[in-house]
Amino acid sequence: KSKDAKVKKKQRYEDTWVTLHKRTKECAKAAETVDGEVVMLSAHWERRRGALMELQEQLQQIPAFLTDLETITSRIAQLEADFEEMESHLMYLDNLCGQCEQQRFKHFQILQLENYKKKKRKELESLKGKWLGFFL
Repeated sequence: KSKDAKVKKKQRYEDTWVTLHKRTKECAKAAETVDGEVVMLSAHWERRRGALMELQEQLQQIPAFLTDLETITSRIAQLEADFEEMESHLMYLDNLCGQCEQQRFKHFQILQLENYKKKKRKELESLKGKWLGFFL
């Protein structure tokens, strides 16, 4: 009996060892799978953390951006007022140019009229001279 018991005990020990070894391999494979998933999750969360840090940096820049935007908006409003004033000045200059053009044209017409009158006076004097010579 004791030999049979030893054989059975040895067989149970070997069976337990085989089962334990098999389960150890299965656990090792499961651990490798879990390790791969942990690595992927870690990389994923690292990317998320990087994106979150970048977002925080951008959020910290918003007040300065808003200040710059207000400054730019104020400058645009000032430029708009300046452009309106400039447009008013340009319209005034355009009116002055129109008046100058009218004055120049009027002066030219007056000179032409004076030249025409001189020419007609000469013609009249010439005709008077001919008529007087004709009657004398």
